[in-house]
Amino acid sequence: MTEHLLAFSRDLPTRPEVIDTSKALRDVADLLGRSFPSGIRIILRLEDGLWPIRVDAAQFELALLNVGLNARDAMPDGGVLEIEARN
Repeated sequence: MTEHLLAFSRDLPTRPEVIDTSKALRDVADLLGRSFPSGIRIILRLEDGLWPIRVDAAQFELALLNVGLNARDAMPDGGVLEIEARN
């Protein structure tokens, strides 16, 4: 994680590529779901035919994981994390 934060601060080169947005979001939601306690549900709302995006896949995943883990920490008594993506 430190390496990624330093990359942002130093403008280290990224490796942008075109990725399947729906698949990337599903993969992150699955990973988060395995780290969440049973009292927190994840709802994924993805528009059909979601456009691919050009992004550094590792940084995109890391950013989503950080947001998800922060959300988990903010819900000590349980709750719902909704992830939505539209074109």
